[in-house]
Amino acid sequence: VCMHLCAARCWLPSGEQLPALLGPLARPGVLALGLLNALDVGCSVAAFVFVDVAFFEVVKSTCPVWLLLSTFSIGLEQPSLLLVAVVLLNCLGVACSSFGQAVFSWTGFCLAGTAGVACGVKMALMQTVLQDAKRGLSPTGTFYLMAPIMFVALAPLQLTLEVPRLRLYYSGAAAASARATLPHAVA
Repeated sequence: VCMHLCAARCWLPSGEQLPALLGPLARPGVLALGLLNALDVGCSVAAFVFVDVAFFEVVKSTCPVWLLLSTFSIGLEQPSLLLVAVVLLNCLGVACSSFGQAVFSWTGFCLAGTAGVACGVKMALMQTVLQDAKRGLSPTGTFYLMAPIMFVALAPLQLTLEVPRLRLYYSGAAAASARATLPHAVA
């Protein structure tokens, strides 16, 4: 919601009009972008529960590979050996720099892998949405339309995963500690 308001009020170049908010329903590319972005963010955050940052970076470094495969399949790029070699060397370099520190978890691996795939496909789809002159969307307008979709897609995940944890945290020892120090802080 905050991203939506910031895009509406702060980031617009002078003279740019925002698209109608019901636009995502008329623009399937934007709807898919919002859902893919929510999947990327949700899986990335959830993966950190199971794996450390080094392992997450190793798995998420496959994002350029998925981006390359997506652009090949959509027809944005023509396959070339040099392009494939550059992307694979980039991914290999990131994986090698973090390899020795990795702690493996299948759940974390699947979540980080899903985030990498969603990120790659999202970037390719973003390029097609922004290049399509018929849609007439700027990056700010696309962001403005994606923000509510991301909020709706991430809200159930947060309500099911985060709220019970917060309730448990604030009902346990942390709440007792906070209640014990509160009178001292007020006095």
